[in-house]
Amino acid sequence: MSVVTTVKRRRGLPRQEVALSERMRASGHTWVEIAAVVRERYGVNARVAMRKAHGWSQPDAADAWNLRWPAEPKTFKSFSSWETWPSPTGREPSYDVLVRLAELYECGLTDLLSDAPDFRDQDQALTARPLRERIPLPHILASGMDPVLDRLAEADIEEIAGVGLVWAERLRGTTPGIGYAVLQRLSAGLGLAAAAYAGMPPTEGEPVAEPRVDRYDSLAGIWRARGSRTPVEFFVVLREHRGRLLGQSLPQPTGARMRLDLHVDGTTVNGGWAEHPGYGWGTTSYGTVALTLEPSRRAMHGQWLGFGPDQRVSGGDWELVWADGSINGRTHTAHRMAA
Repeated sequence: MSVVTTVKRRRGLPRQEVALSERMRASGHTWVEIAAVVRERYGVNARVAMRKAHGWSQPDAADAWNLRWPAEPKTFKSFSSWETWPSPTGREPSYDVLVRLAELYECGLTDLLSDAPDFRDQDQALTARPLRERIPLPHILASGMDPVLDRLAEADIEEIAGVGLVWAERLRGTTPGIGYAVLQRLSAGLGLAAAAYAGMPPTEGEPVAEPRVDRYDSLAGIWRARGSRTPVEFFVVLREHRGRLLGQSLPQPTGARMRLDLHVDGTTVNGGWAEHPGYGWGTTSYGTVALTLEPSRRAMHGQWLGFGPDQRVSGGDWELVWADGSINGRTHTAHRMAA
């Protein structure tokens, strides 16, 4: 049953957040889908995102609660304490409260805790299985994919990237803020699939790829990036592609992320970087980097130069230090937890 509220004026909710919710709802999106975009765009927790998905302030949510359960009235302070939890100033919602919040927001109970810690990767019974056995079987997403897969087998990396950008632009036109989130999930999912496929034995008659030996092979892996530009340390996965080293940072709890595009010439490493500081901390910064590769090929030291959101030029020390040569899913998880 839908909640009927007599609240005529939304109190304290930014206009752009209300507009986002209304546009997505008018396009037929569920509350859970809207909340996912709100979380990504505004960097709020799952309970706050679900409330904002409805376009409600905390007083609005309290009014909606009281209309449905007048015998157990709540104030905006109750919602504030539930949403602030698990910080010391918050209060842990009971199971009954979570169930009622789920009913109020028309979502699942787990949707209100989707940002809670997840320790399933520490289950030895799970980690002992081959990676391919831990990936769920495909469902409706896989239906009708054969023509697409046949075309992808003939496409190069740039063409695939172009298709992804076109798709993201179309998504952005229908659902603001969702294009980047979908591409990130797709990238992570395909990376996991590649790691699982690499561990599968070859089928009968399939040639076994010979390992490549070139100047980049010993540099591919996970590196720790740190320097004077930002206090955030990134674990960056470096891969070789068409004569360059391309890097993408592993996800940070703050949402901060970094990309690298490097060229190696002997012991000289030059290239560009881009860094997004994370939720609520401004826009992406760009710049260049010049590093010297140590003889051990396990560290690079040098300088960075860049432009911040204010267009001011700055620079300083920077280094990349080897962390791990494995780039499988389990290694990614370990370094994400250490970040």
